[in-house]
Amino acid sequence: EYNIPTSWDDITIDQQIEISKVSQRDEQFRNIHMISTYTGIDMELVKKMNINQFKSILSLMSFLSQPIENKVIKSFTHNGNEYFLADSMLAGQTQDFLSIEGIMKRYKDNQTEALPYIIAIVAKKRGETLDSFDVLKRGEEFKNLPYPIANSIWFFFVQSERVLSISIKQSLEAQDKLMEMSLNYSENTLKKLDG
Repeated sequence: EYNIPTSWDDITIDQQIEISKVSQRDEQFRNIHMISTYTGIDMELVKKMNINQFKSILSLMSFLSQPIENKVIKSFTHNGNEYFLADSMLAGQTQDFLSIEGIMKRYKDNQTEALPYIIAIVAKKRGETLDSFDVLKRGEEFKNLPYPIANSIWFFFVQSERVLSISIKQSLEAQDKLMEMSLNYSENTLKKLDG
């Protein structure tokens, strides 16, 4: 007996990571691999099953043709614990940003693999900081998080990162203008003193 998923809520981050690892393969292989990964049916069995059985499995998994809804979430419960997201990445600590940067570099070739660890950094129990727990261990726990929750957190993270990048860029531009004004003032003052 196999459990055929009937909605995106039945899919985990770990399954999506497995799917992402074969994204460069041909479409036929990716489809067989996807069915095997989502259902737990051995790939050799999927390859050899009758086309009608294959189609009936696909019909139960019609949700695959529908996009995952990106919704804003403030918290979620996983394994009996409630985790909270900051209202903005700007509210995070420096160690959060540096940890995310390190994780993104580590998984630069496949960002899906970074997802459970990024969630471990941005979603914390009340009162926690990164010093309170092992990010890699918690990231492993989040691998069985339902994918729609992970996708919503990723959506939040990407939106916040854009805002953060814009804020940092604007801040640096403002600092450049201030520095330029200061240099101009100093130059004018020196010219007056000189002349």
